[in-house]
Amino acid sequence: MPNDPNAIVVSQGDVRSVAIESGDVRPLAVLGSATVLVFAAAIVPLLMRGRFAVGVSEWLMAAVVVTAVNVLVAPFMLARLRRVTVGTDGVFIADALGRSRFVPHRSLRAVAFDGRDLVVETRRGVSRYPLRPRRDDADEASSARRRSELARRVADIRALGLGGGTSNAALALRASASDLSEIIDRGSYRDQAVSRDMVWAIVEDPAAPPRARVQSAVALRVSAEEAPRLRAAAAATADPDVQRGLVAAGEIGPADARQSAITNRNA
Repeated sequence: MPNDPNAIVVSQGDVRSVAIESGDVRPLAVLGSATVLVFAAAIVPLLMRGRFAVGVSEWLMAAVVVTAVNVLVAPFMLARLRRVTVGTDGVFIADALGRSRFVPHRSLRAVAFDGRDLVVETRRGVSRYPLRPRRDDADEASSARRRSELARRVADIRALGLGGGTSNAALALRASASDLSEIIDRGSYRDQAVSRDMVWAIVEDPAAPPRARVQSAVALRVSAEEAPRLRAAAAATADPDVQRGLVAAGEIGPADARQSAITNRNA
């Protein structure tokens, strides 16, 4: 995750994925501070072992109560701290408890900013994600400008995502099930050759099946000159599994990929 909340993950051209921090950490910070103070009030007198030890049992009881409240309330607070990544392929939502889900654009009815909230509407209903305040929001005007810029970029990404589905569907389906590397540019006795451009179209198509995108990227066996193009496709993607797969495919050089294919055939 980027260190800067609400950072724009830059990729090639106008294709961008946006990571937005949602939820307010202040209630959680207040609860944590209260727990520390109550425990300090109970433990410090015990360490001093003097007249200040009077009433220590009451403070210990208070510490136990505050801890119990923490155990009950903290998970609900953590669940409201989310990172929402909007990419050309869809929206990925992860909370502080480690739970996550990915929703492709074809399953989304709307993704847009409404005032201070990012609104994500699916067939199940509408979810609102309040934009977390930042320290560098000097005033309301600067905060409004940031929200306006994020709103514009989210709208652009949504439009790009809805414009997907331009790759060869039959080829994408085949890429999901088998290796295309043997028929790129040369074909085989059973299959007609496909061009690299056709395979690149699958990799860069946000509406193509996730497995097809990754398998196509591996089949391309990208050169050092093509690697930035693949990294750009990964940076524009919200689905972390696809993103990792595209990045990994870019790290396999042509020679390594050929050797891997030979090994797999001989296995």
